[in-house]
Amino acid sequence: MNNVSKNYSCKDVINKIGKTPVCYLTGEKIDLNKPQTYNLDHLIPTSKGGSNDLSNLGICLRDANQAKGDLLVDELYSLCEKILSWKEKCDSP
Repeated sequence: MNNVSKNYSCKDVINKIGKTPVCYLTGEKIDLNKPQTYNLDHLIPTSKGGSNDLSNLGICLRDANQAKGDLLVDELYSLCEKILSWKEKCDSP
């Protein structure tokens, strides 16, 4: 792995996410037996200087990870608030 200050193992990843992980973005339960449904996401994207260190990784649902893209978590929340605000305006009579 590149951009890592300390190597880590699969066991280290499991210790971090736990045996019954939840998506750090949505809070939904993640089934580790369905790897096609989840990803490890960079909390600070590598495009914004984030590392591949375990401390910069969070488990999340694949769809949530795709929606986040290379945004910081606060940037994603801000975008979601704008989207929901616009939806409310559009839905109002």
